[in-house]
Amino acid sequence: MRGLFRFFFASRAFAVLATAAALTASAAACTITTPDESLLQKEDLAVAGDIPYDPGVLIDDERFQETAPYRERTLQQFFEKLPYRDGVRIKRSFLASYFSNGRSAALSIAEIGAKYNISPLVLLARIQMYNGLVSQENYPVDAPWLVEFVFGCGCTAPGVCAATSQGLDRQIECLASNLRKEIDKADKGPTSSGWAIGQPRTTFDGLSVTPQNKTAAATYTIDPFAGVSGDRGAKLFTNIFELYYTQEAFRAARNGTLPKAYPGETCRASTDCDTTRIEKPLCMNLGDSKVCGASCDAKTSCESIAPGLQCVVLSPADKSGICLEGCDPTSDCGRTRACQAEYTFVADGKTEKRMPVCYPISG
Repeated sequence: MRGLFRFFFASRAFAVLATAAALTASAAACTITTPDESLLQKEDLAVAGDIPYDPGVLIDDERFQETAPYRERTLQQFFEKLPYRDGVRIKRSFLASYFSNGRSAALSIAEIGAKYNISPLVLLARIQMYNGLVSQENYPVDAPWLVEFVFGCGCTAPGVCAATSQGLDRQIECLASNLRKEIDKADKGPTSSGWAIGQPRTTFDGLSVTPQNKTAAATYTIDPFAGVSGDRGAKLFTNIFELYYTQEAFRAARNGTLPKAYPGETCRASTDCDTTRIEKPLCMNLGDSKVCGASCDAKTSCESIAPGLQCVVLSPADKSGICLEGCDPTSDCGRTRACQAEYTFVADGKTEKRMPVCYPISG
C-alpha cells in the first residue's frame, strides 16, 4: 500500500502544475488514502494558528508574499528542529543535509522565494503536502523521484521526466514561477483557469468558492481542490502553512531576532551559537576569526558530538582542532562558508587526510 500510495502521490504532484484537462483526468486516478496510511503527519491535519479558516481567503496576500525575514539560516534551523515528533523526540528533516545542483535546500528555498516574491513557507507547505518530504528524516532512496521531481515539472507523465528539470531546487523554481504568474494575472483579472477575485467557481471536489484575494485565486489555479476534510487541497495547504508560521525559528525571524550561528559561522561568544547541531557549542578562534564549533582531539571524535561533523586539525602536535560541518565538494555551504578540503583526522586519532568541510570564508 505504501508503494502504491507513493505512486499516486507522485502522480498527483505531476497533475498540480498541468493543464486543467490533465487535472480533470488525473483526479479520479489519484485517490487519497486515509491519513494514517499517508506520508502526512498528524500535525499537518490539525487546524493551526489563530486565524479562522476561510476558503475564499486561505492566506492573506501579505503573508503569502512575505520573504524578507526568511533567510537561509532560519530555514536551516527549521529543518534541524521540525514541528513533528517521534514520541518525545523532535524530528530532523533530511532536507537539512540535502543538496541539489550545488545548493542546499535551505538556500534554494530562501533565494527562490525572494526571486519570485513568494514566502518560503508557501513553498515548504507545498513540499510537505504532496510527498511529506519536509517531515521525512531520510532521503527516499527507493523512490528518489519523490524529491527530484516533486512537483512534476519537466514531466510528460509520471516517471517520464526531463533530466534538465531534476532537483528540488529546479522543481521549487517551477512552482514559484507558476504561482507568481497566476498571482499577477489575478491582480488584473482571471487566472489561466478562470479563477478571479469576487467571482464564484466550483472546485474539483464540488465546493463553490469565491476568491477574496489574489493568492486564493492563484492557489486554486494550481491545485483546484478545496479539501474541506483537511487531508488535501487548499485546506491541507493552509493547515501546514499555519503550522509552520507559528514555529520558533520563523517567529524569531519575523521579530528581527538574528538566527544563531552554525558550526563555522562567526560569533562573538558561545551564546551566539546554535545548539541544534552541537549541544554545547563554543566560540573558538580559527585564523583571524572566531567561529562556532566544538573542541576535538585525538580522543574526541566529532561524530560522537553530532553526525556529519569533521575535526579540522589546528594543532598537529596534539591532534587538537575544531568540529565543523562536513560537506559535498560540489555543493556550497551558504553565503558565509565555502566547502573546501581541510586537514582532518579519523576517529582513531592517527590518520590525517584532507576532507571537505564548510569552512568560513575569509574577509
